[in-house]
Amino acid sequence: MGRSLWGRAFVIAVVASGIGCAPQEQAPAPTPTPEATPASLSVSMSTELDAAPADVWKVVGDFGGLDSFVEAVESTDVEGEGVGAVRTLNLPEGAKVVETLEALDADAMSLSYRIDESPLPVEGYSSTMTVSELEGGRSKVEWSSTFKAKGAPDADAQKAISDIYDMGFAGLKKLFPDKAE
Repeated sequence: MGRSLWGRAFVIAVVASGIGCAPQEQAPAPTPTPEATPASLSVSMSTELDAAPADVWKVVGDFGGLDSFVEAVESTDVEGEGVGAVRTLNLPEGAKVVETLEALDADAMSLSYRIDESPLPVEGYSSTMTVSELEGGRSKVEWSSTFKAKGAPDADAQKAISDIYDMGFAGLKKLFPDKAE
């Protein structure tokens, strides 16, 4: 799916979930009840690439380079350097995601970040991406996160995140295709 088409699907999904939409009619105020604390959710996925870990890390470890492998990200703006840097992911239809780099370990080929602002149905999102070496000089990329659903069922929030990871892995596979193919 192209950037523009995916972007429209992304925006439609966000709008359809009711995020940022005002109600058409005023419903009577509900009787206050103690709120349950939303459950902490997680998504953890990985992929293998036919490329040297150092080469893959050059892409994955570039905090300002998510647009090079996640199709829905049209461009990335970064303010600052190293831990504490803030990136703004510019998505189709003007949507934006703002993230802060929380940890970066080039030797371990690992970075962690959090989402500060987003149209995604999540809150308290914290994520880690790691590149490791496999047998034969291949690489494994692991992308994991914890978060809580916001304005959507847990399953929808998890699907939104896993869809992004799938898109990122597909982009990495385009950058680092299997040599046997």
